Amino acid sequence: MLHNDRKTSGRRRSVNGTISPRAPRAVVSAKQARYKKRGKPSRRPELLNHDDHDIISTFGSEYRGIVQYCLRASDVFRLARLQWVMETSMLMTLANKHRSSVSKMARKYATTTETAFGPRKCFEARVEHVGRKALVGRFGRIPLRQNKKTVIADRQLGTGHHQAQGVGHPAPCRAMRGMQMC
Repeated sequence: MLHNDRKTSGRRRSVNGTISPRAPRAVVSAKQARYKKRGKPSRRPELLNHDDHDIISTFGSEYRGIVQYCLRASDVFRLARLQWVMETSMLMTLANKHRSSVSKMARKYATTTETAFGPRKCFEARVEHVGRKALVGRFGRIPLRQNKKTVIADRQLGTGHHQAQGVGHPAPCRAMRGMQMC
């Protein structure tokens, strides 16, 4: 439940008693822990043998999964710290792979893309193919603004060959929901 004595509409307090989903600080800091070592962002050595597109798209998909799940939260701005930690970890991983500096990697992969909220800074790696569209891996680009119209749609697990053998994995939204994310 929200509480704010200063937010008024007309002559009444308009926020008190309303229910709003929130992103708990403990959960956000727990999500950051995967990308930190000794309290600071660090590289992820398990990704060093992958190409740059895979590294950026891996970080991008992990970030997108967490942020899109929490867009309904009234305090989605708390994820800005998570974005910085993941971005720094991604750049450190790329710098370690190329034996370069973080700032050189940031300059190399930085780009600006157009979104519904205007131009946004993001990091992007492209793999060009002859006769086909280029593969694009992006990190960032999602504005940390509350979106009350966001619909959480869990993917339904099929009854395919992998599920019959017990190898299937649950949908990412269900795994996050078990962690009480937002």
